[in-house]
Amino acid sequence: MGLVIKPGEQRFFSKRDASTFFDTLRAPTDIQTFFGQPGVTVLELLEASGWRCEILGSYVNDLDTEHLETDLIL
Repeated sequence: MGLVIKPGEQRFFSKRDASTFFDTLRAPTDIQTFFGQPGVTVLELLEASGWRCEILGSYVNDLDTEHLETDLIL
């Protein structure tokens, strides 16, 4: 069943959309709470997860992960 919206009618949706659900399912439990939230820095993710930069980089597919800067917001 589709969504029916009449002309001129307003609908509001959460900022969290289905695009984050798939990332959350792939991500380890330790960092799933970061998804759908405000941006965090590489350093914050490394500290929360206990990972090395190389491991975090394996989850980033749209940046040069060889040189992730710790102040970079993801």
